[in-house]
Amino acid sequence: DERNPLSVFRVPIKLKIKNISDALCKGIESDHDKIISFMNYINKFEYRSPSKTDLNTLVNDKIGICGDYSNLLVALCACQNIKARIITINYITKQNGHVVIEAFVDGKWRLYDPTYGGYYRLVSDKNKLPLSLKEIIKIYKNDQEELIEFIY
Repeated sequence: DERNPLSVFRVPIKLKIKNISDALCKGIESDHDKIISFMNYINKFEYRSPSKTDLNTLVNDKIGICGDYSNLLVALCACQNIKARIITINYITKQNGHVVIEAFVDGKWRLYDPTYGGYYRLVSDKNKLPLSLKEIIKIYKNDQEELIEFIY
């Protein structure tokens, strides 16, 4: 059902996740600040492979890795009607890669990394809002990485 913002998940989001999302957003107006609140919550979890990869186990055990954190962040966003999607970044080196999200905030997609609790922004942006993955790639391709910084 397209009217249900939680319908993107293969497994229904339990009421516990919705309650966590609501509690973390209490008194917060902007979607960006809600996402920061979610990442601050997730950033207190222990980083290691969980026994199970479902959201309820993740919030109960507070143990996970980047993919778990990103899935939880997308679920928390969905509970607040914030559009979000998973982004997998693959490395050419021996590492497997990394999982982050993009959320649709203030009229554009913006990249957030729940594992590190932060995002990339233009140094000159007084609003300190995140860049999209496309913007970050463009800046690096043009060899202008000094224009951006990671905020956490």
